[in-house]
Amino acid sequence: MIEYNFNDRSLIRQALTHSSLTSNYSKNYEKLEFLGDSILSFVITKFLMIKYKDQTHGDLSKKRARIINFRTLAKVATKLKLHKYIYKGKCLKLINDKILSDFYESLIGAIFIDSNLKNAEKFIHNTLFKNIEDYETEMNFKGTLIEYCLKKTLSEPIFQTEYIKQKNKFESKVKIGPNSSEYFGIGPSKKTAEKNAAEKALKDILSFK
Repeated sequence: MIEYNFNDRSLIRQALTHSSLTSNYSKNYEKLEFLGDSILSFVITKFLMIKYKDQTHGDLSKKRARIINFRTLAKVATKLKLHKYIYKGKCLKLINDKILSDFYESLIGAIFIDSNLKNAEKFIHNTLFKNIEDYETEMNFKGTLIEYCLKKTLSEPIFQTEYIKQKNKFESKVKIGPNSSEYFGIGPSKKTAEKNAAEKALKDILSFK
């Protein structure tokens, strides 16, 4: 499955155990995913700064966003066939892209704890960077938010966007139903402002990167 041999086999079991099977944080993937997320962000940022030395901060942020999102990471997890090894409770009927991406990050966290940052970085390079062009995904946050709401039979998101002359920027607000929280985004265009607002809403609803 992966090109790494665990010294502590209980770590790989924990990394692949969903919280639907056990809510014990020392036995499921959630804390390892939290750690792996931070390691992945660091390694990818380092990789991009070395590979694209002459690019601006904004350009690097856009490239990183195409890598660190659940669609991209789910592609890597699918390639590794992680879905075949997940331990889950009967109540979890579907292993979706968000869950797959979480398990990829939990494996990174487990490798780090089992050994060191060097091996975690090697795992990321071998599984993600070697085929980065095949995995990168431009996230359509607004479309994903609308799709999610339709699937969950929630109210369709309502976007209110206006141009703020004093700031020379657009500001967007999105709500999902009359009693939901409001999520705000700004940007140089209406499209960007709405994308940023939708991203914040999705991060809150799904807790994804």
